[in-house]
Amino acid sequence: MSNNAEHSNAHAHSEGESSVAEGAVGASVLLYIPRFETSWSESVVRSDLVDHCLRPRPSAPLDDDTSKWLHKQLITAGHEENKRGHHLAAHSWFECAYCISGSALDLISSINMRLKFGQCHMAKALYQRVLEMDVGLTEEQLQVVQRKQEEAADAVRRRATQPWQNRFEDELGQLLGEPVIRSPVKIQQQLLYRLREQGHLCNDKSDFESAHMWFDCAWDVGRQVCDFLSAANMRIKLINTSPVAEAIYEYVLACGGLTEKEQNLAAMKLKDLRDCVGIDLNALAISA
Repeated sequence: MSNNAEHSNAHAHSEGESSVAEGAVGASVLLYIPRFETSWSESVVRSDLVDHCLRPRPSAPLDDDTSKWLHKQLITAGHEENKRGHHLAAHSWFECAYCISGSALDLISSINMRLKFGQCHMAKALYQRVLEMDVGLTEEQLQVVQRKQEEAADAVRRRATQPWQNRFEDELGQLLGEPVIRSPVKIQQQLLYRLREQGHLCNDKSDFESAHMWFDCAWDVGRQVCDFLSAANMRIKLINTSPVAEAIYEYVLACGGLTEKEQNLAAMKLKDLRDCVGIDLNALAISA
């Protein structure tokens, strides 16, 4: 498979209209901060990974009223997922909020979720960077960040002495949980349109990490297969052996009720992914 990302030109042009975001797999050359990266075992977090977490995110232009409305929906959903203990899902909602606002408070909420789902080394480094930046935080807000940094440092120390307490959250289980937003159908359709719009824009701009979070949120709102497939497709652009993407394709195919296009796409993507897994395993066996 090619390492050159080929972007789909299929976009949602009107409310209720959808398309599956596709593109070439094989983005292992891209900088990416997977949910469970090397901070599980390494005490030093690479500065370029921290920079990546703080990068400006692409976003489709919105008028002020729409931006405020969408931001409120994203933040509300993020807080609700956090209450449920679904920190991976909450992280996606807060990341999307940060995409459109650029607000330090949204960024901090996103970092808080990284700490809760286990990226304590990364969270500690990010809190430190936020404290060093001039982002207009009040004295009270700075004190909160300092307290969270201390919590991250405590988590780092616990990991070193009690590694058996580390637990992964179930990302697929959270994606399949009860929808977090329950609104009238018209509101849901408006929200779904905006989520897809941002997801396709991020895909076109090659920010596949942001794109998969937008499509995760779109799936949560609409529970439409096209959005779940798009969420999986973005993951394999980042890691072409993504176990979460594999689980999504398997789930979609097992549920049935797909269009012929969706059936063929999911089956093809799953086969390509498993071929990549086989190549990786063979390479591992040769090097052993």
